[in-house]
Amino acid sequence: MRSLRLAFDAMMDARAAPLEAAGPDKAARLALVQRHGDFSQAYSTAVQEGLRHFGDGHGYIAYGAKMGSRIALGDPVAGTTTGPS
Repeated sequence: MRSLRLAFDAMMDARAAPLEAAGPDKAARLALVQRHGDFSQAYSTAVQEGLRHFGDGHGYIAYGAKMGSRIALGDPVAGTTTGPS
């Protein structure tokens, strides 16, 4: 049964549009975690193998791909901003 699930997952992943890598490298993610990682999964989003990242030098979102869907795996690792007063 496991091989059927893996085959179905692979088929669904192949149907999804490819996404280019657009996130900061590991060193930059770790620096962002030191500055803004005040939640329980922040470190994991920076170092866990198999995750993809979307962001820049100001912050990022870690996500995974499963069955053709993209799923955010935690809060964004970024500073808070406030609007005009």
